[in-house]
Amino acid sequence: MEYHYTNNDRLMQLNDLKGHLTLLIAHLQLNHNDAKIISIYERALFDVDELICNGFNQNQLSNVSDSIPDLFNRHKDWVPPLEAGSDGKLSEPQWFLALENYLQPVLKSARKLKESGAR
Repeated sequence: MEYHYTNNDRLMQLNDLKGHLTLLIAHLQLNHNDAKIISIYERALFDVDELICNGFNQNQLSNVSDSIPDLFNRHKDWVPPLEAGSDGKLSEPQWFLALENYLQPVLKSARKLKESGAR
């Protein structure tokens, strides 16, 4: 039997997404300051708050999920940004690793809103 999320499950997921979005926005404001990108995530946070306060259906959850972009065009041949270290070896730069620590939880939480069943 397939599990279907309850309203309480979805409220917990929305609150989880809200927390992750809040942290991502703060990180972007301090470290990247791209007003256009920040405004997209602020709009998503507003929409999440609206759903928490006013209720939701699966369509609305999917729409919020779809409105949250990845900051990178990750495709099958995508390679993360790399920089040469003092030893000459290429590695992911600290700014990217720090950003991923905030971005990935947002993307994961957003994807979960589109799932209709099994945990």
